[in-house]
Amino acid sequence: RPCFFSDLALARVLRGNERYFSEASNWFQAFLKKMEKYNVDAIVKEMTQRLESGEGSRASFNMLPHADEIGKYFRCTFSAMKLTPAGDVIWFIPLGDFDRKSLAENVQWEHFVEFVRAMIVLRAIEAQKLSEGQHRMAKCIAIVDLQGSGIGTTG
Repeated sequence: RPCFFSDLALARVLRGNERYFSEASNWFQAFLKKMEKYNVDAIVKEMTQRLESGEGSRASFNMLPHADEIGKYFRCTFSAMKLTPAGDVIWFIPLGDFDRKSLAENVQWEHFVEFVRAMIVLRAIEAQKLSEGQHRMAKCIAIVDLQGSGIGTTG
């Protein structure tokens, strides 16, 4: 599980807590409890297998559990096939295409939760693999298109 326990992963935790070690330590202790509670080890194993057996080296939406069901209402380019010039992955999220009402009406809540948990884990695994291959902390550049989403001045 280097995606959560490598030097790079722990550096991400420290950065995410504004470089305050005590805050990062508290966050990480809570994270370990959540990992156990939600059996994240099994999710890591499954997502690692899917990423390693998938075509190409990029993670994809279709690797996530319940993707066929959820993809009817929420679409995104989870990892663009080409990296940025710096070597970071691009995640495109067109929120205007997110049909929240139909998703809530037609998808079991537990399926959506499993999907989101796996999405977070898959992103961490991919970030770790990119970081190891590039010998630096690779990032995910999220591009969120708000047009038609109902959010913001143009929504």
